[in-house]
Amino acid sequence: MAVYPRKQTVVILVVCILAVGGVAFYVRGDSSGIKAPIGSELVGISLATPEALPENTNWRQQFIDKNSTSTTFKSPAKATPNEPEKLTATDLLGRSFLTKYEELQQSGLIADADSVASIMGQVTAEALAKLPLPKTFSISDIKLSASTTVALNDYGKVLTNTFGSHMPKENEAQIATEALTTNDMLILKKLDPIIEDYKSLLASLKTINTPIPLAKYHLELMNNVSLAIHNAEAIRRIDTDPVSGLAGISLGVAAMQNIASLLYEVNDYLLMAGVRIGS
Repeated sequence: MAVYPRKQTVVILVVCILAVGGVAFYVRGDSSGIKAPIGSELVGISLATPEALPENTNWRQQFIDKNSTSTTFKSPAKATPNEPEKLTATDLLGRSFLTKYEELQQSGLIADADSVASIMGQVTAEALAKLPLPKTFSISDIKLSASTTVALNDYGKVLTNTFGSHMPKENEAQIATEALTTNDMLILKKLDPIIEDYKSLLASLKTINTPIPLAKYHLELMNNVSLAIHNAEAIRRIDTDPVSGLAGISLGVAAMQNIASLLYEVNDYLLMAGVRIGS
């Protein structure tokens, strides 16, 4: 990342925080209506839910003060003459805001709170729109099967065992929080096995014979696990790309809530069909 004057970098950080807040608000919406998994074994699986970042702001200060000798944030590799410069979401957000910031200065609107707020909103929206998207799947990626009672029972048992075996026992936000508050980015290595767990979970979901009535739920489970992989990998890079990493934390909350809600709906369908896992 390019080194900016201190005052300008402070402004960039503010926009980063607003961007992450915007993602959190967007994906959280009205979460009060999301039902927690209850009842049978199918929804008795522990889903670690990311927690909010702590109030400690030491990591923010390190991001602001590029001359700090204690910071462990790394700069992206410089481009070679034959290779285009590789810019992170944080780089792009910073450059975009600096351009708009200079335009406000030149037009004499830098003291106009409404103008500054408008520019912040515009730059934030553009930055969020440019974030890479996770891989998504379609019905054709699911192994469909009959809808007999036996098939439904088998599906419920396999799905329960799959999530029980591969769902990570730690959550990404706690690991990221520990790394940022202690300024020890080596802690982010703890995310590597979590990413592998998610990948194993997704690979297993692709192999499960899914009764046709449950295909829509299974598809959404696959897509949300794919989102979880995407988020965990973004958080893993939070030391070099804070914007994507913090967005990954916010989106990780949505992925876990969606997975929990989907497991509840699958369990509800099975119960209505007279299937009780483990009975």
